[in-house]
Amino acid sequence: MAESGDDTLVDLALPGRFKWVWLVGLVGVGVTFILLIALHRTFSDLIIISMVGLLWILAPLVCLFTTLVRRYGFKRAIHYLDLGLSVEDMTSSMPTVEDKKSFFEMAKNASTVSLDATVSSQDLCAICLDEEDMDFPLITLRCGHVFHERCIDSVIDTAYEKMYAPQYLGLPILPREKVLSSLRCPLCRSQITQVDRDIEQGYRDSVTEDHDAVAGDPPPSERPLARTAAITGLSELGEFNIPYSSDAVSTPTFAATTRS
Repeated sequence: MAESGDDTLVDLALPGRFKWVWLVGLVGVGVTFILLIALHRTFSDLIIISMVGLLWILAPLVCLFTTLVRRYGFKRAIHYLDLGLSVEDMTSSMPTVEDKKSFFEMAKNASTVSLDATVSSQDLCAICLDEEDMDFPLITLRCGHVFHERCIDSVIDTAYEKMYAPQYLGLPILPREKVLSSLRCPLCRSQITQVDRDIEQGYRDSVTEDHDAVAGDPPPSERPLARTAAITGLSELGEFNIPYSSDAVSTPTFAATTRS
């Protein structure tokens, strides 16, 4: 029988004409057992026909397990029998070359990375510690760190293997989006893939806020008022006996001493 990805476990257990042979044999075993009882045969005869009937009932399971082991291996066959998956589900949960290639493309498309060859000859790739001015292609992540492209590919490959790791424990594979979002720069641990807010975006926001604060500073004529407010704040801190330099402001220190 030609193997198809749409076959169910029943189709694998009872392939083709074996289904009808098994049904006829099952009926024959049942009729024989009834005749032996009617003819008052010995108990040993009943035991023998019962064992034959049991083995005949288990024949489809043996056929199913043999087919699964031949296709997917022993451990994976045990896993599929435990979950009761169809062959289509089995195939979709197996890592393939096409699926791995698609994962790599998705990981790199979701990352705003670029190839770069203009780096210092003294720099080292933080993953393999080889000089970055060698003939291997370099890749610049969104955080600005430069690595060998093959080294980043090894990071993505590890994430891909992690996605399928739970299935060996009888659990479903991890969502692809979750695995992609777990990709981090080996140096600064910022997220490689593009998201709404990550470490790099938070850094950009903080830089923007600092720039806005500098742009909105008051003119020099108003700055002494700001210093006065700062000194008042220090005098309030002095009430709680917080140590600070006495050279900066002498009056708050005296006030704190008299109150104590």
